[in-house]
Amino acid sequence: MNENLFGLTANLIDACFLIFGKGGKILNARGNRICFLMDIVCLSYWIYMDILRGLYSQAFSAVISICICIYGFKRWGKLMKKKDKQKSSTPKRKQEPMSNERQAEMKAKIAKQSLVPNRLPFDQGTCI
Repeated sequence: MNENLFGLTANLIDACFLIFGKGGKILNARGNRICFLMDIVCLSYWIYMDILRGLYSQAFSAVISICICIYGFKRWGKLMKKKDKQKSSTPKRKQEPMSNERQAEMKAKIAKQSLVPNRLPFDQGTCI
């Protein structure tokens, strides 16, 4: 009976880490950097379990995945810092109100354009 209970508990723990890992994938899709930390936690658990079960090639694959997660975590951090730096260093240009002369010029230009009829090439009477 204890052996059966242990198997059920182990399966529940596996399921919890599986769900936790899928949550990390959702956060990755939303662009949240925490997803890499969640993946590292889950992959560490799976490495431990794979080694216990004798699945060494799968454990090695998870080690490679952890390295990729660490790289992604660092890379996203650099990109976020760069993005924040660009936002803060770009001065916001204040739009000055248009002078009355400039407004009159723009209105005249628009009025002049609207008086010119739109003609197509065949409107010249050359079309058969």
